[in-house]
Amino acid sequence: MQSGFRKTLIYVLLASVCSLFFFTTPSVLAASEGYEQLVGVIDIRTTYSDGDFTADQLVEMAGPRGIDVLVITDHDRMVFQYGLFPFRNLLRLRVEKPSVIKNGAKSYLEMLDDVNKKSRDVIIIPGIESAPFYYWSGWPLPGKITAHEWEKHLLVLGIEDPRKIEALPVLHSSFGLRYVKHYLPITILFSVPFLISLGLLIILKERKWWIWALLVLTFLLLVDHHPFHSSPFDPYHGDQGITPYQSLIDYVNACGGMSFWSHPETRTGVRDLGAIKVSTPPHPEDILKARNYTGIAAVYGDVIKATEPGREWDTVLNGYCQGIRKRPCWGISSSDYHNEHPVTLGEYITTFLVRDRNKNGVMEAIRAGRMYNYIGPQEERIRLACFEIEDPQTGEKAIMGETITCHASPIVRIKAYTDKGDDFPLSIKVIRSGKVCYQETGKGIIDVSWQDHEITLDQKHFYRIELRGKGRMLSNPIFFTIGSS
Repeated sequence: MQSGFRKTLIYVLLASVCSLFFFTTPSVLAASEGYEQLVGVIDIRTTYSDGDFTADQLVEMAGPRGIDVLVITDHDRMVFQYGLFPFRNLLRLRVEKPSVIKNGAKSYLEMLDDVNKKSRDVIIIPGIESAPFYYWSGWPLPGKITAHEWEKHLLVLGIEDPRKIEALPVLHSSFGLRYVKHYLPITILFSVPFLISLGLLIILKERKWWIWALLVLTFLLLVDHHPFHSSPFDPYHGDQGITPYQSLIDYVNACGGMSFWSHPETRTGVRDLGAIKVSTPPHPEDILKARNYTGIAAVYGDVIKATEPGREWDTVLNGYCQGIRKRPCWGISSSDYHNEHPVTLGEYITTFLVRDRNKNGVMEAIRAGRMYNYIGPQEERIRLACFEIEDPQTGEKAIMGETITCHASPIVRIKAYTDKGDDFPLSIKVIRSGKVCYQETGKGIIDVSWQDHEITLDQKHFYRIELRGKGRMLSNPIFFTIGSS
């Protein structure tokens, strides 16, 4: 009897140790390096634009689901507008839905700030989903006209000045002075006949009808073609390539913000939308065409090819390693959350490694690339307890988003597990500069310590990892070079 009791006690103790390892390893390891892991959801809409829940309701939902951070990205402006030539802005049909700029950027930021102050456990990060451009084709008749690139979106974070949000270079937005020089030639063109007709009316005592007609016509043209537009583009001159999106990216950078391509391979962007058609085909090539953005959605609710080894994401990262690009490209998980159907809050997760458990700490982690992304069942979430590179000579280490110079072949260390323990297999791929260089499969836990001896010297490289179980996890890269001993 005593022997059986001792065996039972040993089993209980072993189970306790295992559960302690599984459920505390991330915070222990992160804390030992000065970081805490916070679970977040990026790309969420509220009732301020086209979401079904208020920010307060989302906070209430997040807590019980183990979500620490909500990145709210309501639409900047949601407008379809078609005008008849030559009075595109005066003779127009306009359909507008609620958005940040329509309802007021100041009240939007104040609302989120109030929710953040009231919330003890959930951190709110304010952001914007921006659609800077679209263009029309076809006849302006029901079913015969198409709005192209309507769903080509970027997420904007880090701009909390309402005046800068309202000045975003997007179509049909607020009046501004930024593009006056762009529109000044056509303003001058219509100003000349207006002033001539006005002068003739003042000088001539006769009020000829054609002078009045010229005055009224040129006045209307001046009003319609005023120079105080929010964007240097309009939806009537066809595809403008990457330029409207680069214009937004450059503006966001000038404001100290961050921009992310939110769903560059969406398959739902071509469809009928009421009386019009919308057409936004997959556009992963824009990841390569655009410059100086902060990152891309590496995980979202669609088929994604750009994050496969050697594809667009790796091409951009290699461009950074080679000095062709000024910035690296970070990956996030984009939830595109509006309500609980078809995606529940928490299926798309970005985990941040933060120094401080507050808004500034999360923003600093995003800027630095200290985050990894997950899609899949919440109860079987893949956790990354450790992903680092170590210089075997000096013992120096680097984590996601960092760069290290190694004096010998680097050691890659990875520890990961699922919330279900060892019930399900877990596989890993280590990707070095676009090519899979290491693979392994474990049962519920991955523990890798591997020295990479196949390194090209005098080049900058990166490692990133992909883990698959019931869900899928993608890390951000660690950059490294091999220096002299």
